[in-house]
Amino acid sequence: MGEVSTTQHNCALAMNSASGLTIHLLGAPTLFFNHLPLNLSRRQPLALLAYLLLAESAVSRDRLAFLLWPDEAQPVARNRLRMTLFQLRDILNSVNAGNLLYSVGDAVMIQHSDCCCDVLNFLQFSQQAQQLPGSRALALAEQANQWYRGEFLEGFVVQNAPEFESWMLQQRQQLERVQRRNLHTLLEAHAEQQNWPQAIQYGERLAALDPLD
Repeated sequence: MGEVSTTQHNCALAMNSASGLTIHLLGAPTLFFNHLPLNLSRRQPLALLAYLLLAESAVSRDRLAFLLWPDEAQPVARNRLRMTLFQLRDILNSVNAGNLLYSVGDAVMIQHSDCCCDVLNFLQFSQQAQQLPGSRALALAEQANQWYRGEFLEGFVVQNAPEFESWMLQQRQQLERVQRRNLHTLLEAHAEQQNWPQAIQYGERLAALDPLD
């Protein structure tokens, strides 16, 4: 896959929708419904949810099956995918968010407007911060920074799924690059204003994100 999608995303709209579903993928992955955590203990449904949320378009079932079960024969992998999609849809239905996941022919998509996802908000604010000047860019970079709680899918592992692992690491690196850019923007702006406590804080975060930077 290419760059992470920068689909416009509005948490306020999502929280006023029927679902009230919030998905955190930065840091340890967590799902919330009306601010209460949801139990999503199985790895494969969460992996599918993350992949579909960041996809730029519908993803074929063959691609999803290969992503998580590359060593299985296609009929076996497709059957496992079918069960995993059922598990994911069952979890979403339990919080009235079943419409989040839908099919387009032999492909699967996520309806972004029916949920709030930290990655999409982080990317939206980061992109806008690069497009606007002065204090507006600073405010947007600070909002993006608030969404970045940690690396993408921190501590998350799916056994025997090297394709998913490769994709996850690629997204993690891309998001870290965006965050480094945000932190540079914040550090330089606060240093220029001689706001040293804030400048030091962002400098420390930048050093922690990339000790070799």
